[in-house]
Amino acid sequence: MNPFRYGSTVGKEDFCRRPDLENEIKRHIESRQNIHIEGDRRAGKTSLVFEVVRDQKHNMLLHFDFQLVKCMADVRARLMTGLSAASSKTGMFEKLVKNLAHLRPIIGINPATGEPSLSVRADDTDHLDGRSIGELLEFARVTFKSHNPVIFLDEFQDVAKLPEADGLLAIMRSCIQHHHDCTYIYSGSSRSDMDAIFRHPDSPFYKSAIAVPVGPIAREDFIPFLASKFYSGKRTAPTAILEEILDLVVDNPGDVQEVCNCLWDATRTGQTLDRSDVECALGLIFGREIKYFEQVLGDMTSLQKRCLQGLAKCNGQNIYTKAFMIETGVMNTGSITKAVKQLEKRRIISAVGKRFVFASPFLRLWLLRNPSL
Repeated sequence: MNPFRYGSTVGKEDFCRRPDLENEIKRHIESRQNIHIEGDRRAGKTSLVFEVVRDQKHNMLLHFDFQLVKCMADVRARLMTGLSAASSKTGMFEKLVKNLAHLRPIIGINPATGEPSLSVRADDTDHLDGRSIGELLEFARVTFKSHNPVIFLDEFQDVAKLPEADGLLAIMRSCIQHHHDCTYIYSGSSRSDMDAIFRHPDSPFYKSAIAVPVGPIAREDFIPFLASKFYSGKRTAPTAILEEILDLVVDNPGDVQEVCNCLWDATRTGQTLDRSDVECALGLIFGREIKYFEQVLGDMTSLQKRCLQGLAKCNGQNIYTKAFMIETGVMNTGSITKAVKQLEKRRIISAVGKRFVFASPFLRLWLLRNPSL
């Protein structure tokens, strides 16, 4: 069985330990200090929080996922989904239904778990305002108080993108600031958006949580972990090959796992992996993603496409240099700025310091292998 997993949270033997980072988060939870975790997409933030709280037997995790949340009604629905899951596990589902009866919830069954769940009609706005969101957070704190709740607001930056975000964040903050008997963990994949929430003086959440950056897993820990996974299938993964994989995807844990997953499928028992096997694994990934890549390029202007190719070749750096302009054929800095902003808006790239990084490193690698597109 392929031991490499990606695209979902991992735990136990599939989780590569990060002792220093785990201990830091544990200390904050024990002191009930709210934190905000920042890191690139697929950096393992969610798995990290899940694993840390799992190790703390006296705490209970309440997970609320706000990824790509669309409106305030969607925020409420995500909160109710998380509360339903936690209530079912602790035998408090009936209490949840009773206390939220005024919101007229619909009782159903979660098809994935078979457990009861609550939802609301999409067109039910009679009780929908920021106060109802605060009420759900208060219910979470009070109901699970005896379980020492750790309330995990995942992909929190997407709440800040809603049209009604200013008022909603203010109400959420006014509620959360009185919750001294639990810990809040906020997680986000967009550093600029998380900065706007927690570091901008005009934000309701300004300096309300300590920043905990989640970067790559240290290679001295990650390489032996990956090698042991290959060894479990009687494959030998030389350190040089694993370092090459880490270089290709800039050490991103989720992307590394994806390459290794395909590398496992492209090789056989007893084999010593080499560079040609890595190329075969990338070929498998490109085959799976080709429609997405073609759609991305198909929706671009010629200028945007040339700038994206240039970003791939220059590793997202020095975009206003003469060399970049000659490479792309775009000689106007204003045009470059406009194209890059559109690529950022579509989440194809994002700014990290003075560099631009691809949301999918595999798109960058594919572009490098297909320069004539």
